[in-house]
Amino acid sequence: MIVSQDYLNSLISKPTTLDMYIYYNQKYDEVLEKKITSLVEDSPYNNDLHTESQFESMRTIQESQGEMMEIGVIIALLLLLVGVLNYTNTIASSIQNRKLTFSVMESIGMSKKHINKLLIREGVLYALFSVFITLTIGSVITYICFESMNYMEIPFNVPVIPLISAIILVMLICMITPLLSYKKLAGNRSIVERLRDYEY
Repeated sequence: MIVSQDYLNSLISKPTTLDMYIYYNQKYDEVLEKKITSLVEDSPYNNDLHTESQFESMRTIQESQGEMMEIGVIIALLLLLVGVLNYTNTIASSIQNRKLTFSVMESIGMSKKHINKLLIREGVLYALFSVFITLTIGSVITYICFESMNYMEIPFNVPVIPLISAIILVMLICMITPLLSYKKLAGNRSIVERLRDYEY
């Protein structure tokens, strides 16, 4: 529907009760929105008019999304910190319990390079498991929560670039943490010195 200014003036100038819907040729046309808002505000019957604008609703949602994005980033960083600390503690405990095993394996010919590869593979398995859980169960829970609050019928979209970045970050953390934990626990001591720790 194309609305002319004369048509709007004629409708606004008549004291009557009616519901009028105005559809823009271009969705969320800011220029036309300002013109219609100006006509309504300049009308002598302004106090008797009630308007609802999808354009204003869209702007309100965008402002809310900005605030929610900041809160979401803070929550995500806190969860990441807790997850990294938990994962680091788990890996450190696992390596601590297997220090004798690693020392014995080195004493019979296994190099530190092979041990590092073993630890990296374990980290990759942890990462793949967590990513799998996130992409399956996590995505379903996110979709259900989104649709339960989606009163504006906004389509559900997956942020591909942030998701890929998060997966890469998780993979790096899960691969680097075991190496650093093993290096810190093993130290620069020789194999003999590490084996003597378990002598009775």
